[in-house]
Amino acid sequence: MRTVFAAPLYVHYGQYELFDADHDDGPEWESLGAGGVGVIGVETGSALLLTKRHTGAVRLTVAYAETEPAPDESYDDIVEIDFLAEARSLYLATWAHEEEFDLPDLPAGPGNYRLRYHGRQIGDLEPEPTDTDQIADEYLLQIWPAAPSPSRVVTSTSGWLDYWLDSTTRR
Repeated sequence: MRTVFAAPLYVHYGQYELFDADHDDGPEWESLGAGGVGVIGVETGSALLLTKRHTGAVRLTVAYAETEPAPDESYDDIVEIDFLAEARSLYLATWAHEEEFDLPDLPAGPGNYRLRYHGRQIGDLEPEPTDTDQIADEYLLQIWPAAPSPSRVVTSTSGWLDYWLDSTTRR
């Protein structure tokens, strides 16, 4: 596994996005329920990823792998979903594309990939203060080429993921 991004990411409205180089418009909120994992919504070439933190810095690590890596079980919540990239490279975007971070070329070029999203130190559902840059949440996004397969919840131990799983099934 190769780390391609590891830094604080400033989020607004508890979200950031992942795009392939051919897309710049993210999925709608309704996509969160379509995949069945609550905290990631995908459309071709784009993904909407949620954080517990409403506004402020979170620590994000993005890692590419040639084949399926093991989940990092030190995280509280882990979900997986398919992602179809139509371009060779990806980038991260904060709210309204205020900041963009280019990522290296994907391991196998355009095609179907698996996103495995991990979250930790997210505790209960109570929102964290929005007026501080202290980092309390950490996220790991593993990306590897894979045949299409059903979305799944690998581990769910926090009220945060439970809230979004429940919220998206009610839509």
